[in-house]
Amino acid sequence: MDTQDVAYQKPESHITDFIEEQNNCCICGSQLELRHQINHYNLTVCEEARCLACGIRNRVRNYTVQ
Repeated sequence: MDTQDVAYQKPESHITDFIEEQNNCCICGSQLELRHQINHYNLTVCEEARCLACGIRNRVRNYTVQ
């Protein structure tokens, strides 16, 4: 069985990478603007991330409030 050398990374580096991916534009790297719309009737929150530099919408996520 072959074993490959895998570089060790501290767990904190994965966390900081994740935070950067969530807060910065995947195209230009600028900080994203997050907007939240709350629907009290359906108990949902819609989160929209936009890049002001590129002018694109990077993601839309819907969350259910319990």
